[in-house]
Amino acid sequence: QARAEKISGVISVNEPGNKQAPRFFLGRTAAGNLLRLRHDLPRDLAKELETLAAREPLPYDLKDPPREQFPIMHALRRHGSVVEDYRGPAYVFAKPIPRVGGVVLVEPQHASRLHPALATLGPELIHRQPCLAVVEDGCAVSVCYSARTGPRGVEAGVETAPPYRGKGHALRATAAWARAIQQRGLVALYSTTWDNVPSLAIAKRHELRLYGEDWHVR
Repeated sequence: QARAEKISGVISVNEPGNKQAPRFFLGRTAAGNLLRLRHDLPRDLAKELETLAAREPLPYDLKDPPREQFPIMHALRRHGSVVEDYRGPAYVFAKPIPRVGGVVLVEPQHASRLHPALATLGPELIHRQPCLAVVEDGCAVSVCYSARTGPRGVEAGVETAPPYRGKGHALRATAAWARAIQQRGLVALYSTTWDNVPSLAIAKRHELRLYGEDWHVR
């Protein structure tokens, strides 16, 4: 049976910088769907989207697109151009993570140690803790940091400098980050897009549990 729980209009996403929220967000899970709409949507559009989301059945296979995808996109395009349409799996680190060697904590005072390809992360380190990194050639070349932090769970963000990709560094960094989150008594979360093959491989190698899909439209 379809069920969509709505939360009051949102203004920004839970990330440093208070980036504007997407116009439409639907979290899809086997237990129910969670709808969020941006606070400034016209009332008639919001009502239409609420009706469409309420009709969305619980997913049998999260890889399948939402049944109401096209009516929802049509309604949003009537309101304005779609600049981003994001769908991707959401995972949880369901098992305790063992200790990972060769990974270091990167705190704000260590920003200069980031590989130049990761330098834009430096000013955000104070908001991204814990941030765990694999070091090679004197630089932090692969990092896993806290992309979004909530009262009960934290979601991972992962970046690896291009010359060091494909070497398993991101796998180690994410494991160390997840262990740090679990040791704080919080739930470690991980999400990506359906077409991000390297990121999906990390989820598979860690045996993460798929619990839902994020779909947002700007």
